[in-house]
Amino acid sequence: MMKVLLEESEKGNPVNLQTWLHGTTSNNMTRMVVGKRFYGVSVDDSEKEGQDLQKMTSSVFELLGSVDISDFVPYLSFITKLQGHASKFSKIRDVSDKLTANFFDLDSHRNNYKKMKNDPSYVPDFEDVLMETPFENGTNLPDQDLLKLLQEMLNAGTETSSNTSEWAMAELIRRPELIERAQTEMDSVIGSKRLVEESDIQQLPFLQAVMKENFRLHPPAPLLLPHESREPTELLGYHFPAGTELLVNAFTIHRDPSVYDNPDSFDPDRFLAQVIPTSSCRSEKASGCAQDTGWRIRWWP
Repeated sequence: MMKVLLEESEKGNPVNLQTWLHGTTSNNMTRMVVGKRFYGVSVDDSEKEGQDLQKMTSSVFELLGSVDISDFVPYLSFITKLQGHASKFSKIRDVSDKLTANFFDLDSHRNNYKKMKNDPSYVPDFEDVLMETPFENGTNLPDQDLLKLLQEMLNAGTETSSNTSEWAMAELIRRPELIERAQTEMDSVIGSKRLVEESDIQQLPFLQAVMKENFRLHPPAPLLLPHESREPTELLGYHFPAGTELLVNAFTIHRDPSVYDNPDSFDPDRFLAQVIPTSSCRSEKASGCAQDTGWRIRWWP
């Protein structure tokens, strides 16, 4: 990707970063999950099923992002039927099942793993691991469940990651001075002779701050996965009966002016200048992370 983008930029040609970021993310995921790539100038027609799977994934997220009236007013579910969402999902499911079976090709993959697993140069992919890892009772994951799990891995990891990267690029392009700061930091830590490695991340506080701010301002899933209360709960004056489905509005939480100054602005320095609790507290307080139990309340609507 970088080679093509460099060549096109030197020619003064416009490039569609959305396409390249989506393709690169897709390749990263498929190489981890099934050990192959399907996007790029060097990929031949034999990988067409992978590209079809990518299009299907985009269609799923497009439908998930559409407005469903019954989500807001349940008794208007008849309007949802008129919107055609259910029939569209049914069609996508049928197409998805066929594409998934062809793409992951469990029998072929299983046979190949049996031949190659003793080869020290062979690196198992996620599909290999799932197929060969038994449950405590000695049985393996059924093929149908395995296909669904692999499909979910691609669906969840591709679109969200590419959208996050696209938003980060958009914000940085708008603020060239931030690009310069990030580049200066990387040059001082990494230099120009090698690529960034995971072990370098702790030495790149500004880059971490850029990504934290990007996740804050542009969460890949503005509404988090539904949660359900296991027992009756009282919180902040509200009563939640057992079995209540709760949707967490991350978008609103991340733009809370009582927590973030100028919450609608892209400002990575907020994660360097103060202690702000995050959900992935792996770094020190200097990089904007604190072990503070108080933040958990904000996970409730």
